[in-house]
Amino acid sequence: MKRLVSIAVCFITIISIAITNINAKTTTVYYGFYGSETTVFKKKGNKLTVKVRSPIDYYKKNRLFTGKTKGKKKTFKLSKKIKYYSAEVDNHMRLYNPKSVKKGSLKKIKNSIKDAQNDYGECYIILVVKNGVASKILACFS
Repeated sequence: MKRLVSIAVCFITIISIAITNINAKTTTVYYGFYGSETTVFKKKGNKLTVKVRSPIDYYKKNRLFTGKTKGKKKTFKLSKKIKYYSAEVDNHMRLYNPKSVKKGSLKKIKNSIKDAQNDYGECYIILVVKNGVASKILACFS
């Protein structure tokens, strides 16, 4: 009887470990574009529509020079708990410097895009997308 119970407990733990590993996989991708190239940046409900003159860059990791282009128009689904940040460009081949991230707002990001369009400075907008839903929007300044 003890042997049967121990086999059942081992079987249950193996199944629970397998199930948690399947559910633990998340995919994080990054989309980036220049603020001066942006023509449309509108939030409506839980969707963000972006149109740019040059193609939107797509990154699988937080690494510079690994991006692929994904077209000039994209609609992103936004998370209910989306966060807005400003950051600096990183010197170590990353898209942004994680140590320089500061909280911001959508209004500040829109203002930085308008400033970039008026040649007051350049900003690079990065959207962090987890499992198809945008969870962060960063405005990176050099």
